[in-house]
Amino acid sequence: MQFQDFLAITLTSKALLPHTVTKALNVMPTETWEMNSLITERGKIRYHHSGWSIKLPSTGSQDLETLGDTLLDMLLPKWDLLEDICKDWEAEISCVLHIGDHPPPVHFSSRFIKAIARLNAEIDIDIYVMDISD
Repeated sequence: MQFQDFLAITLTSKALLPHTVTKALNVMPTETWEMNSLITERGKIRYHHSGWSIKLPSTGSQDLETLGDTLLDMLLPKWDLLEDICKDWEAEISCVLHIGDHPPPVHFSSRFIKAIARLNAEIDIDIYVMDISD
């Protein structure tokens, strides 16, 4: 089974709808959902908030610093607007890493950290250690 490492920025709100973020930023998200919608098609569990997310998958040669700077470069022209949006939306940077023989570096540039702090965003890093034995 192939696992995908990624970095994402996700905005969530219980009071607002995701299309307002898309319209304000004029940036197409990877995923959106509305509060009370089903999390999966066949499931029964519903979202407790609305969400807007951009997910950047790793190409295998990219580390978190590269992904973070790529996300920053993509959104930097809209960063002041994004800061305003984050007054009403909760922001989180999510990272998923699968570690085998060669653990990737877990590092962010100071430029990225400073920008994320301006959003009052949380950073969540999930690391999965994979059994690579035959």
